Amino acid sequence: MSRAISMPVTQVRLTNVAIVKLKKAGKRFEIACYKNMALNWRNGVETDIGEVLQTDSVFANVSKGVVAKDADLLKAFGTTDHAACALKILNSGQLQVSDKERAAQLETMFHDIATIVASKTINPESGRPYPVAVIERAMSDAHVSVRAEKAAKMQALEVIRVLQERIPIERARLRIRVAAPLEVLPFLEAAIAEAVPSAEVERTENSGDGIAALIVLILPASYRVVEDLVTAKLDMGAALTVVDQGVADAGGAAAASSGGASAADAGDAIIGDALRLRASMEGSVSPDAAAAEAAGMGLSRVYVAGAAAAAAAAAGGAAAAEAGPPAAGSAGAFACTKCAGAGFATREAYREHFRSDWHRVNLKRGMRKLEPLSEAEWTGLSDEERARAMISEDAAS
Repeated sequence: MSRAISMPVTQVRLTNVAIVKLKKAGKRFEIACYKNMALNWRNGVETDIGEVLQTDSVFANVSKGVVAKDADLLKAFGTTDHAACALKILNSGQLQVSDKERAAQLETMFHDIATIVASKTINPESGRPYPVAVIERAMSDAHVSVRAEKAAKMQALEVIRVLQERIPIERARLRIRVAAPLEVLPFLEAAIAEAVPSAEVERTENSGDGIAALIVLILPASYRVVEDLVTAKLDMGAALTVVDQGVADAGGAAAASSGGASAADAGDAIIGDALRLRASMEGSVSPDAAAAEAAGMGLSRVYVAGAAAAAAAAAGGAAAAEAGPPAAGSAGAFACTKCAGAGFATREAYREHFRSDWHRVNLKRGMRKLEPLSEAEWTGLSDEERARAMISEDAAS
């Protein structure tokens, strides 16, 4: 006689569980969540609680499957509704996080802190902000520890103070707009100049309706002082707004926003900042280290090569200064590898060479394994011969 197989139909197996615990009114309560989803709920990424909770039940012990008593729920939460109690536990309970989840969370917060620091600070030597990769490297060298339970902005302010002891870095200025009636604005401007001597008025705006505004650059520490001065004039129509929380050097911003050589100058400034940072932290910069630093910052191959050349030039800077300017016909600090004997003393001349027909012809000749034309050979050609050379090289390539 065969026996019937009895299968439990009232049990729900909980797998892939992340437990959220909360101790309240002397009792411990637990809820069963899906892994990763509890963090997404608290970060605002997930809004459907059904995707977070494996079950609405509140447990005294999830591992043993012991459901919390209604009397304990009523005493601790004021209700016996398991769904409402589970929501409170989810929002304020202690969350179990795996090692990989915690490592990923700390890595993300580390990058967020570095991004905030880069947006709020500048290099006082160049007036430009540091790249995020440079800030991350400095934070690692300073052994900055990240705390997942603390806001990234609060930690960023602490990191700035730590980095100020190691590298040249300071808070970027704020750009604020102080608006007031025409008859009040001069007195307000004088009060700001007296209370905040470091304040710099960029320009004055007049809207034409009896209201004018000052665009002022101030240090973040002076914001409360200016706010108090403007608040005292609120009844007279004064108002204060923050236009920009991180103002870089005006010259650097113009170079970064314009095209062509200006954009390249901005890239050179980034390389210069990286080299100065490495020099201040390690005492010297080798060409290989400078190239690796530039590559790690995500710069193009031209900037990586430029970083190595700048480091090599810096290493021999003292000797070059004692020897004086290079003699006529010398290779110079910047040399083209495609054009024989092409050396340039400045980076601007070096860039301009790459736009020349001489370089373009030699580039095509190099692809065909031919010897490059020297500068004397190129200048010795007539305009017609140069045109024919370019046409023939284009046809051959």
